[in-house]
Amino acid sequence: MTIFIIKKVPSSHGTFEDVELGTKILLLIPSQSRCVELVKRYFKAFHPMDPIHHRPTVDFWHKGLWNAFTEHLEEPGVSENLQIVSQTICRNQLNRTDVEIHKAYKKWVEAFTGPRPRWETVGILFAICGISCMTYPAWAYWRNPVENNTTREAFAM
Repeated sequence: MTIFIIKKVPSSHGTFEDVELGTKILLLIPSQSRCVELVKRYFKAFHPMDPIHHRPTVDFWHKGLWNAFTEHLEEPGVSENLQIVSQTICRNQLNRTDVEIHKAYKKWVEAFTGPRPRWETVGILFAICGISCMTYPAWAYWRNPVENNTTREAFAM
């Protein structure tokens, strides 16, 4: 059972509701090892057919998010830790990224990860992990409750 302890935050970090919702979303992030496995599986299964997600970009975003926030993300279910990450992401959402992809790819990629993650980045990683876990048969890999989810469908949703 997860207990939410969410404090009011200053408006410079987004609204309280935004940070609260972000914290609830971040509670659903699987472990780092599970994320790595699911991202690899996704690109193995869908890379030839996926013109949207550029693997080096996704890998860079994924590693950057975990490198910047490992101490906050590694203990699943600790909402105080995840609130810090949510505040950071909400604050970043308030700032424009003035880097144009066609002029400076590396700067553009870096503008969305590490200490500057955005909800778009988190959403792409969630989508990739969700799609990837649906490639497993229902009986395989998900036999035991994993990370508070009892089925691959529950995990994907």
